[in-house]
Amino acid sequence: MLYEAFQECGLIDFESKWVGFMADGASVNMGKKHGLGELLKKEMDWLIVIHCLNHRLELAAKDTFSGCSEFGDMIAILNSLRSLYNHSPKRLRELRKLAEIMEQTVSKAEKALGTRWLQHKRSACNSLIKSFPVIVTHLENIAEDPLAKKEDQSKMKGYLSKLKSFEFVVSYLLYFSEILEPLSKLSLLLQGSSIDLLFAMSCLDTFYTVLKDFSTNKFNGDLKELGLLESATNDPTDISFKGIHIKYDKIAFENKSTNLERKLEECVKSRFGDLNESETFKILKLINIPNWPRDEMSLGNFGVESLDYFRKHFKNILDKRGVATHFFQNEWRNLKHFWLQNMCSAQSSQTDSINEVLRNILAHRGDVFPNICHVILILLTYPVSNAKLERAFSAMGRIKTDWRNKLSEATLENLMRIKLEGPVAAEFNATECVEMFFSTPRRPNTVP
Repeated sequence: MLYEAFQECGLIDFESKWVGFMADGASVNMGKKHGLGELLKKEMDWLIVIHCLNHRLELAAKDTFSGCSEFGDMIAILNSLRSLYNHSPKRLRELRKLAEIMEQTVSKAEKALGTRWLQHKRSACNSLIKSFPVIVTHLENIAEDPLAKKEDQSKMKGYLSKLKSFEFVVSYLLYFSEILEPLSKLSLLLQGSSIDLLFAMSCLDTFYTVLKDFSTNKFNGDLKELGLLESATNDPTDISFKGIHIKYDKIAFENKSTNLERKLEECVKSRFGDLNESETFKILKLINIPNWPRDEMSLGNFGVESLDYFRKHFKNILDKRGVATHFFQNEWRNLKHFWLQNMCSAQSSQTDSINEVLRNILAHRGDVFPNICHVILILLTYPVSNAKLERAFSAMGRIKTDWRNKLSEATLENLMRIKLEGPVAAEFNATECVEMFFSTPRRPNTVP
């Protein structure tokens, strides 16, 4: 069935071009015995099967926070507040009107639960931080309203007790907003449609560095600016967060900032460990040009073994493409010498990115290094993330609603391609489409 799909797209000789297979961690895709990836590798032994990096990151975060009751409590509060306003237009109007009176801004509550990427959890935290004074004041008004139901009053008092506690503000809201920032940035970078695996690995290295800095300078943002810990030490009875008085209970708090940074780093490294251990990923150093040796002797021996491993691993696909692998080492030596003599100084000044250098070689030196160019193309083709497919599923859900459940497959595919691959609405010229629409026979009572 998969092969038929390729043939329908006109890819008759796709086996000679197929480098990698990317999927989420479902057993039907990544199962060790009967997963689709393993079945494909039996027919194409060179195939690189990669578990989507975005899904790995989500699982690493899940592993980190699975035993953390503070994180679960914070997500529960965020979800409760979202339901409180999203399910009641009246309360939402009251909240927005109160924000105007207080001359504050209130943002729409983000969804913290469900199948969404990590940045949505941080957006939910930031939304509450931004709207904190307005939300607290509105909940106080409902709790003190004599016309409100007793059930609603007790519920609002429960929310206020949690929101106005020093432990929630510091150990939950601010702490998790800070620790989710590098996670959400990494998730966004991995979702890029043009990202390659080499750049993804460098993003992971940056993430580890940021996480170590965070452990050293914890709360270097909001908390340091607000000085909540200093205020609690100096006068525990006079602590405020964004103008709202915060109750400080030293026994309940006990400087309870959960140290999750080390656990988070361990979980991420556990999920991404194969990127540094597997030889099929280590050969990416062949195109990691900034790390190439600068002296001629070291550069001469650089990448020789990795290139030999590449030749053996991709032998079948290289033979199908008619690549003269016996010229690899000679072209590789000439390419390194050419780079050292002509491109090294320009790149050392960081005027060119890795991709720009590689594109320059592919575009202008393909006739000089025809076989090594195949090496570059294959390594750049390693898949990274299937976030684009997840966006396609979301688009399909928005297009094929309960009111449009009889759309044909062809119509659904066309609408999805317009949404995912079409031009921006502001740049689209509909004149040709309108003319085509009215050029076909219409019903007798249809007037153009």
